[in-house]
Amino acid sequence: MRTIKGFFFFATILVFLTTSVRADNIAAVEVLIRQLTDPGALATLEKDSQSEAAVTIVAFGKEASGPLASVLKDKRPAVRARAAWALGEIKDPGTVNPLAEALRDESVFVRSAAAEALASIGSDSVSKLSEALRNPDPAIRSLAASALGKTGDGRAVTPLAEIIDDKDANVRISVISALGKIKDERSVKPLVTALKDRDPRVREHACEALAETGKPSVDRLAAILDYEDPSVRRLAVKALSYIGQPSVEPMIAILKTGTPRERGHAAEVLGTTGDKSTVKYLLEMMKDSDVFARSRAIEALGKLEGTNAAGYIAAASKDGSPEVRSRAIAALGSMEGNAFSHIFISALRDTDERVRISAAEALAKRKDTAALEALIASLKDENREVRRLSAGILGELGDKKAVRPLIDAMEDPWRAVGYTANNSLVRITGNKVDFPSEWPAEWIKLHRKPIWEKWLKEQGQ
Repeated sequence: MRTIKGFFFFATILVFLTTSVRADNIAAVEVLIRQLTDPGALATLEKDSQSEAAVTIVAFGKEASGPLASVLKDKRPAVRARAAWALGEIKDPGTVNPLAEALRDESVFVRSAAAEALASIGSDSVSKLSEALRNPDPAIRSLAASALGKTGDGRAVTPLAEIIDDKDANVRISVISALGKIKDERSVKPLVTALKDRDPRVREHACEALAETGKPSVDRLAAILDYEDPSVRRLAVKALSYIGQPSVEPMIAILKTGTPRERGHAAEVLGTTGDKSTVKYLLEMMKDSDVFARSRAIEALGKLEGTNAAGYIAAASKDGSPEVRSRAIAALGSMEGNAFSHIFISALRDTDERVRISAAEALAKRKDTAALEALIASLKDENREVRRLSAGILGELGDKKAVRPLIDAMEDPWRAVGYTANNSLVRITGNKVDFPSEWPAEWIKLHRKPIWEKWLKEQGQ
């Protein structure tokens, strides 16, 4: 009997204490709500009492939810935004409806805070956020889509996919980014369709979203490697490259059975994976009859370090196709050391300008004095980019034999060659030619060579 009486005694005390604590909490919340909504409060650099109230009230959790929800009706946007933020920190599912209402607020700051709050609450917000995707205001549709992505809830995939072709590009971007965050296999088909969007920003976001989705995207991306639009194919290659290892086996299969374009793009992907087990397939593809496929296999091998493929790539620098020769020179140029300088020097005399540009770019990465005479000759190349690159490399070499040819290069019809030649002369000789800042480019071009000629004569040359 005494045990039962004792139990009721302690239960009574517990109810009293709980009621007392709750009463204290309610009182504290009321004080903080008054502080948050104080019409006379002014934020300064030293003090912001309203923000302090919003931060402090979060500690009271759901007991503060109701009062904060009522603040969403305050006349001042800044107060409403703080209340929405606090509700997002508390994460009470019971506040989804008032926060969803706040998505339609006239203030962009309140709308953004409400969207973030709904995203923080998570799965309980999916239904209301999905409804907001049908709002006539594109800004609200965009906020709702972004918030749905942050919930990570798979139930959002269907409503998001339904508006992936929204008339507003910013909405489409938000939808695509959201699907990328959710990473659901059902998103892949609409995201691949979005790769063909008329807006390049949308296409880039679709590429990123497919890459984030990962392995489920591989087969559908592989299926568009032969798509007519090259920009779409490039995005597919980019996404597959981001996905990495899960792309390897499907790409190897394409090397064996795909169209020339598919084989070439599959090789591009394999070159980015770092997987050396693919080397034997790429080496075999170097014998491909198609120029595009063959050149991409060479490029891929150049990116896979430590594969002992350099000899095969060097042999390809004499291929009958300029495209293949150019890719082979570029691949060799990415390798360390001067072992292939003789190939680059020879390639500076190639009949195709693409090959000569690749050779000049390769030589620009290394200081090889053996290239001096060839580079001096290239100052008169038909291609202006070859001339500019050659002028720059001569400055790196620092050999005074290049001074006279570089002075002559001042008269180059392309201004960039003259500027580069001038900078190289400064590096080689230490002599700096200053011009008045107000001089136009044509005056500088006209007077630069005579000044260097005068300097050269003073040196007794």
